[in-house]
Amino acid sequence: MEKTLSQTPFHILLSGLLFTDLCTGLIVQPVNVATILLYTVNEKQAINRPLLNVTFKTIADASTTYFMAIALLLLTFMSVERWLHMSRRSLIAPRRGCAIALMVVLIPVPMAVFRSLQTINPGSIGSAYNATVIALILICFLTTFIAYFNVIRIIRSHQLDV
Repeated sequence: MEKTLSQTPFHILLSGLLFTDLCTGLIVQPVNVATILLYTVNEKQAINRPLLNVTFKTIADASTTYFMAIALLLLTFMSVERWLHMSRRSLIAPRRGCAIALMVVLIPVPMAVFRSLQTINPGSIGSAYNATVIALILICFLTTFIAYFNVIRIIRSHQLDV
């Protein structure tokens, strides 16, 4: 049975990236802008209502961290999927697709929690948060580099065959 265009692994990952961008546009950016405008323009609000200020900043920082990490993970999986597609294998089977979706949704949770705790109590968890962010970025960039390096090798080998 042939897959339709929307069922290919690349398009499933692209749909996930579209969803994270939609959430970023509908949740993250309005909360960030409201927090900045509310407390930068009128600094007395931040002094008079510190709990509300910290709450808005925490929501903005945690949601920004969460959706950015999901987007980074999805871009990494897209590069791996392209590599596997070029080598005639597949990344997403029904079971693997559920495991990948679960992993993409759960991996950024500790980062968002660390970012929330850092916003609530500055300096409390700075090194743990920074280590988590650096580790995730390093793993994703290294994986993406290796995947695209292998894609280039496959393309080069096909060119030499022709």
